Amino acid sequence: MYRILFVCSGNTCRSPMAEALFKNESSKAGLSDIIDAQSAGLHAAVNQSASKPAFELLAKEGINIENHLSRQITSLMIAESNLILVMTASQLKELLNLYPEASGRAFLLNSYSNPSAKHEDIQDPFNAGEKIYQLVKEDIREGIKNLMHIVKKELINDDSFGK
Repeated sequence: MYRILFVCSGNTCRSPMAEALFKNESSKAGLSDIIDAQSAGLHAAVNQSASKPAFELLAKEGINIENHLSRQITSLMIAESNLILVMTASQLKELLNLYPEASGRAFLLNSYSNPSAKHEDIQDPFNAGEKIYQLVKEDIREGIKNLMHIVKKELINDDSFGK
């Protein structure tokens, strides 16, 4: 199983949306049996629900994150992940300082999935209005769509992908 870990600060907004959007796309592509996505936070208060705006925006698309509970990132999660995608450059720096073994597997979502993206960081919508959440969700969605293209190419070019 190929494992992707999405990381943000609190694991209540961006990374749960990225996890859910990726799982939705991989399911549509028939890849959910060989690719798993999870999420965690660098500073997560454990067992918190996803933020209400994140939950509501995804629910409008039929994507349910009602059972999401925030998790603090661990060295085991790092060890078990083939690819780690973070939301901001400062998070990437912090992650690599805490877990240097993630080097070569940890990247910014926007930079990894779309090198020509307008901006590298995906802003934190926590305590922002629905309009900001919507913009962040679309930013993440664009990254996920591009990520799916990369994953599909890897599957075609590497028979050992996901094993």
